[in-house]
Amino acid sequence: MPRLDEAKFARLERELRKEPMAHGWPDQVWTLSRIKTLIGRRFHLTCTVQGVHLLLRRHGWTRQVPARRAVAGWVKDTRPRVEVPRRRWLSNTAFTTVDHPVRTVSRGLRKIQYRNDIIDGCLTGTWLQPHPT
Repeated sequence: MPRLDEAKFARLERELRKEPMAHGWPDQVWTLSRIKTLIGRRFHLTCTVQGVHLLLRRHGWTRQVPARRAVAGWVKDTRPRVEVPRRRWLSNTAFTTVDHPVRTVSRGLRKIQYRNDIIDGCLTGTWLQPHPT
């Protein structure tokens, strides 16, 4: 990889201090491949991911892992919107008797019966109204 002189690396550092969304990426994570793309866009240089890693390490940059709170927030808010639903354990179940599916569904309903966030969302989606008992 052609070396960036100090002035160009200082400019790269300024660009890296901006959030990745300012450069067109959908989230807040700088990856080596994104930095490689940024170097190509700003300085018209081609380089490898390994070259970017060496360049950053040579200038004292280290890789960082996002804080657990940030990851937990992403998992709770963003991941359900972008992730394809997985097949659950029940999708490959072969029921042995007629009562087996009834027991399985009843067990699942017992797990969610006290979760108001799930119940309210289901009722809202169906336009049903809860009736007090």
